[in-house]
Amino acid sequence: MVRLATVCPDCDKFVGKKIQIDSQDEPIWVCPECGTVHQDRSWYKEVKDKATYERIGSIKRVAAMYLFDTGIEVIGIVTDGVDKWEEEFPDRTECLTWLASHTV
Repeated sequence: MVRLATVCPDCDKFVGKKIQIDSQDEPIWVCPECGTVHQDRSWYKEVKDKATYERIGSIKRVAAMYLFDTGIEVIGIVTDGVDKWEEEFPDRTECLTWLASHTV
C-alpha cells in the first residue's frame, strides 16, 4: 500500500497519506486529521511512449511506480532500485489498484 508522508494543504498538519482508488476510479487520500479528500497522482509516473517504457528496466537505484497505457492494455511497473515487477491489466483502475497495493 502506498503510504507517503506529506503536509495536508487544508489543515497544515504533517500526516501519512494512504492512497486509495475511489468509486470514480481516481487515486485519492483522506487526511486523517481534518478528513478532507484529496485527489493525488503524484505517487506514480505515467509513461508516454514505448522507448521510455523499455528504458525503465535499465534504471538503477530508483524506487518508483509507473503506469504505461499501450492502448490495448495498461502495464503497471514497480521498481525498488534493484528489482522490477511488472503486471498487465485490462484497464487503468485495476492497474492503479495494483500499484497502490505496493510500497517503494
